[in-house]
Amino acid sequence: MKRSIDIKEVQYSAIMITFCFKNHGMDFGAISERMGIEPSYTRREADFPEAAKKAGWATDIWELTSGFNESRQLAEEFKKFIGMYGLWERVGAINELKRASGMKTSLSVVVQAWLLPYLLISRECIEFAHRIDTEIDLAVYQYEAEGGEIPYCHEPKETPKTDGDT
Repeated sequence: MKRSIDIKEVQYSAIMITFCFKNHGMDFGAISERMGIEPSYTRREADFPEAAKKAGWATDIWELTSGFNESRQLAEEFKKFIGMYGLWERVGAINELKRASGMKTSLSVVVQAWLLPYLLISRECIEFAHRIDTEIDLAVYQYEAEGGEIPYCHEPKETPKTDGDT
């Protein structure tokens, strides 16, 4: 899976969705076996920078990611992501793994945008997050065009003049 794209090639926005198990001392092989799928990415707590360890952010992670995809609608990307990994069919396995080992899960969305997409979080996504008892993290990074201007989908309309304008 692609972990990043060249933002200069994107006309609107790029969206990446990630599902993640987090805990200390995880058995990645056991998670993969129970989930019936190999992760897109894993990282050990020991591999985090020292600052992350001191801040308490370092932990083992097992994740599935969509990679960045150019898109104008978050809801559509969620639907594709959940379907790509058959996550609805894996809700039981996810919850079983969480109960058995005390693991936490997360759903993360990263948007790299020239033009912000429609950021609807669909009922389907909310229901999925509810069924696995997890939160949704959303990070949006707006990119500026050369010269410091942010491009817009539509040119702003001229402000109507009032009696006080000269």
